[in-house]
Amino acid sequence: KVVVDDFVDICAYITEAQAGEVEFEFYYGSRSANTSYKDYVVYEPGTEYREVTTIDLSDRQDYYYVSFKSNDSDKPGNLPVNLSASNYPNPFNPTTTISYNLPNDGTIELSIFNMKGQKVKQLVSGIQPAGNYSVSWNGKNAEGKQVSSGIYLYQITTPDKTLKKKMIMLK
Repeated sequence: KVVVDDFVDICAYITEAQAGEVEFEFYYGSRSANTSYKDYVVYEPGTEYREVTTIDLSDRQDYYYVSFKSNDSDKPGNLPVNLSASNYPNPFNPTTTISYNLPNDGTIELSIFNMKGQKVKQLVSGIQPAGNYSVSWNGKNAEGKQVSSGIYLYQITTPDKTLKKKMIMLK
């Protein structure tokens, strides 16, 4: 499977005889050698808290969330202290970029709402490690239709906090 996104489902059926630690192998393009990868972060199913551990198949969990990120933004000194967000440009036409900072690992939802409180589009939904992110909104609703000019709210919801900010779409 070719991975071109940040999130990929890897499904596997594991028998009792295959219990033990999981090892991931990566194959990069035309390179003939594979790379074994044992340094990964596992999120605890149900609570979605980060554990620095390995997957042991004898635990018999239904699923695991795994992160292979290991860059400077994951280091504690560079992590944001508070949930924050901004968008640029504002006002915008037809696209704006929403940048947000997550102080903690966990579930996040980022959605766009109109001034009536109706959800226009969900941009992000899932588990993300603490860090800095950005996502673009092209001014289209969930059905792919261009929204009209006006004031919109983007809302970021985490287990700890909800943050709402205004943005203006001009035509």
